[in-house]
Amino acid sequence: MDLTSDPPPNVFLGKFEEGWVNFESTELASETTVNLDPFDLDVLGSLASRRIKSGEPLSGTLRAELSEEEVAGIAASYAVAPVTDVELEEGKITVGSEVEVVGVRVPVRAEGEVAVQNGVLRFEPRQLRVFGEPLPSRLERRLLREADFSYPMGELAGGAEVTGVEVYEDRLIFTGDLTLPAS
Repeated sequence: MDLTSDPPPNVFLGKFEEGWVNFESTELASETTVNLDPFDLDVLGSLASRRIKSGEPLSGTLRAELSEEEVAGIAASYAVAPVTDVELEEGKITVGSEVEVVGVRVPVRAEGEVAVQNGVLRFEPRQLRVFGEPLPSRLERRLLREADFSYPMGELAGGAEVTGVEVYEDRLIFTGDLTLPAS
């Protein structure tokens, strides 16, 4: 935790202009950062209880970074077909899977984008490949129209709500808001 108070003597009054809290492991990701908005802290109460005490809710912005392995774990937990791998590239995700057709395992890859809408993470595939080859567009549209690639995120522990997602090379970043009740 890193807290900033300006001017510095305000720290004794419990007045902080900003704060950063880094978590190494949360239910969402292995690395999460919260940038706190300005807040007042009950210094004596916090010291006595060894917990943060504030007369008003603490709020701020959330940033969680997930690796390809963490994204693959999320995809595997909600996928209808087994997920074999996930590749994250600038602005897009590719999910590898295998489906069984007439007793034969067929490799399938779906490439697309992700978005967060109303607390739901949605994978929006734009292209399907079977055995490395694109499907005919009519068949592809039909298959994509019938599939649901969503992961309900809801409200996370601590009152965090994910409102955005960005894809980069080898990582996915969630952003959102956090409000902790006054204590």
